[in-house]
Amino acid sequence: MKGFMHIVEIILVTLLLFFVLSQFVLIQRTSTDWPKAKLYLLGNDVLIAMNRMVYSDADWFDSGYMKSTADSLIHGSAANIIYSMTLRNVVPPEIKVSCGACTADEFSKLQGALQNFKLNGIDIVFRVDDVQNVNRSLDVEDYDVAVFFDPARAEFSRGIRKQAFNNFLRMGKGVILISDIQGSIDPTAASIFGIKTVARALDSQPVRFTDESGYVNQTVYTIKKYYDNFPPPATSSSFNPALFFNAAEKPIVQSGGNKGNVLLWQQTTDRAACIVNDRIVGGNGRAVWMTRPEGILFGAEDERLLLRSIVAWAAGDYRLIKTRVDNNVVSVSMYRMINGSDMFEPMEIVLDLGYSY
Repeated sequence: MKGFMHIVEIILVTLLLFFVLSQFVLIQRTSTDWPKAKLYLLGNDVLIAMNRMVYSDADWFDSGYMKSTADSLIHGSAANIIYSMTLRNVVPPEIKVSCGACTADEFSKLQGALQNFKLNGIDIVFRVDDVQNVNRSLDVEDYDVAVFFDPARAEFSRGIRKQAFNNFLRMGKGVILISDIQGSIDPTAASIFGIKTVARALDSQPVRFTDESGYVNQTVYTIKKYYDNFPPPATSSSFNPALFFNAAEKPIVQSGGNKGNVLLWQQTTDRAACIVNDRIVGGNGRAVWMTRPEGILFGAEDERLLLRSIVAWAAGDYRLIKTRVDNNVVSVSMYRMINGSDMFEPMEIVLDLGYSY
């Protein structure tokens, strides 16, 4: 009998131990990612230190100076840290533009319209290349914006072209199509630029900026802000419809009457003259379609100012320091307000950090 009781006691003790130990196993453990936390703290410290060290707004646009400054702060902490830096909500000081499969006349007029200028004391320079190979014009390493004047030459839906366009947009680049839409539009182009064709009568009323372009939460707001503030100042906020429409063109309107992406229109006919689209592929990429009557292109100063404003928006963010960061990445940012003589710019400085190994 005693032997039996010992066996029962052993079983009870075993069950008790199992119950106690299982409670420790079930305790929720707090996961920590100390390497990322260190990067986040370092990134914040670096941006605060740089903001104190850099007194001039123009210095932020000097990639060589900013890289040497950031290197001294970041690599003094750890040699295996890699980083990139991007300035958002500002006009890049250099905008590289490809004229894809353009005629000699188109390239000449595009290059002539994109004249360099100074904004808030910073030189804005356009580099325009005549590129006959469409794929080459979409090289993400060489260009910020690709401009096309003929959907047929661009071949948006052709397999290799479609892949090139998607890759270009995915990398945060901009695509501009300046062309009448006569007849049907290529479905890939319609998707990229956010447009569709409908029937509308001709009208002699001027082409104007939409009301939506005056609201900061609308996609088209930034282009209108550029148009109002880029030098030389605009002389008018409306345009001659002959600069945009012709009898053969099938007019374009935004789907469902939504004008949030329509920059220019003729209110009396609901004909759009310029449509803007962004976040096209993987949340990145910018696209602009603008109509163009045959033989008329950037003939007036306001028209050229409009083009500079569109190209500057399509160029997207200024990638100040370009490095591929993809290992334990953290992103920190801060704002520095540029209240220059030409235009207010709420510049966001974004610092991405990661480990090389």
